[in-house]
Amino acid sequence: MKKFRVPAGVKHLIIFADMDKHSATGHAAAFECAHANLLAKNDLVKVSIRWPDNGDFNDMLMNGDQVREQVFYKKVAV
Repeated sequence: MKKFRVPAGVKHLIIFADMDKHSATGHAAAFECAHANLLAKNDLVKVSIRWPDNGDFNDMLMNGDQVREQVFYKKVAV
């Protein structure tokens, strides 16, 4: 995820992160990816990071857990 940059024309990037309660690895990678893409020269307007309450998205589907979301918007030059 570290090196991923959105292709031209993409306006909304949605990142699905794991909930690594003991290492924060999934969150760290997701937020680093969001930050780099928001600062890059591209067509991106919005980044959404989503993560389940526990484990990964397969755990969420199997257990019916909730999903959390943090949304960031690219700063527009005036």
